Amino acid sequence: MELHINRTWVFFAAVMLCLIYGNSFAQQSNDVQITANTSISTLTINSVNTYTSPLAVTGDLLKIDVANNNGASLNTGWRLSVRANQNFTSGSNTIPINEVMAEVNRVGSPYAGEGSVGPVALGLTDQNLIVNSGYSGARKSQSNLNITFKTTGGSNLFKPAGTYTATLTFRITYNGAYYNETTATVNLVLTNVTSLTPSSGSASFSITAPTHYQNGVTLNLAGNLSAFSNLPFSITAQASQDLTRTGGGTIPVGNIKLTLSPQTGTAVTKTLTTSSTTFYLNTPGDAPVYDLIFSSDGGNNAFMNLTPGTYTTSITFTLTPQSGTAINISRTLNVIIAQAVGITLNNSAVNFNYSTPSAYTSAQTISQSLALTTFSTKPYTITVQANSNNLTNGANTIPISDVEVLTTTNVGTLTTITNLGTTARTMISNAPYTFGQNWDLKYTISAAKSQSYLGKPTGVYSGTIIYTITSP
Repeated sequence: MELHINRTWVFFAAVMLCLIYGNSFAQQSNDVQITANTSISTLTINSVNTYTSPLAVTGDLLKIDVANNNGASLNTGWRLSVRANQNFTSGSNTIPINEVMAEVNRVGSPYAGEGSVGPVALGLTDQNLIVNSGYSGARKSQSNLNITFKTTGGSNLFKPAGTYTATLTFRITYNGAYYNETTATVNLVLTNVTSLTPSSGSASFSITAPTHYQNGVTLNLAGNLSAFSNLPFSITAQASQDLTRTGGGTIPVGNIKLTLSPQTGTAVTKTLTTSSTTFYLNTPGDAPVYDLIFSSDGGNNAFMNLTPGTYTTSITFTLTPQSGTAINISRTLNVIIAQAVGITLNNSAVNFNYSTPSAYTSAQTISQSLALTTFSTKPYTITVQANSNNLTNGANTIPISDVEVLTTTNVGTLTTITNLGTTARTMISNAPYTFGQNWDLKYTISAAKSQSYLGKPTGVYSGTIIYTITSP
């Protein structure tokens, strides 16, 4: 009975030693030492690429030293872990510790049997770098551990410049028992970086067709402006002047809209001016890529009655970080203006019907509302002519000059066409530029002409009337 009690007490004492010291192999702690070859490993982040893409630094950071004691050795199956004492810190600023990964590349040389688990994110708790090493170290042996630290790259690194420091504790254990540990310092050295880059130097869009003037034009330059700042920043745009044409002519730049549309985030649209216009203010550090979208509104008189040609200005984009120097880039904006006209006949047929006696004794008139629609960027003229001097029904004819044509829409200078034929006659002149002018038309055959059709063979007599719009 007494012997049984003593054994229990001995077992309990061993457990207490393990809890108090964390090491049930005190002799192994003396036999196997782990030390840092250097106290500092530094990752320098000083460019757009090193902020946004992984950055690695590799070196023989740690050394395993087996003591010169009889029986001293480092057995296979040992484990290496790492733990950070805090996040990376520079003054009051911090970077999450898991923004850096660590990996053991080799133990000693030429040994390669350490059993690394691959890159692991650093943490505030123990993270295993080697789980079950196949490498052993004999008495008096020394071996280096080659370790790579790598940043993940991304927005968590977008912090003010400075040296961000974290102390790491590396620990070797064997079968759950503590061997030894050492510390090393890892630094992230951040430099303020700003960048603003266009993918091309100029942007041109054309206002050359009636639909461009009526509906507006949009030019989307996808991914055309790349920005970067590790600090909060603002972006502004400013036109150097109104759009001007060599040889004369001006378009106020306020008739052009600019949209900055990030590939992720909210697009912002502003009217261009010759003053600095803010698109984004105090945006957190980021690496956005913007679509540049230039647009004009439809129905804008500013684009009408212009001399055709290329109208040009320069747009300056400025990125201003929270601290540091602003940077800017400029690009040319061209608006190409061409004269445009258009005409649409909304009623394709005019039918005079002589089916009663009274039709032959009186004037016949057909009125068509909104019969013609015109578009022109400049004042214009409309002429009327026939494709033949006669309306025909087989071999039978009626002179097309019997038909009078006029418009009842009081715009410009109007003339009634009383001698319609194959020669173009001006019906409308000095009509002002328009996005879409509708015209009412009236066709008349007089009573005297109607009487002349008595005795004509029955049938349909047909011909074609042509309306032409011209602008100087």
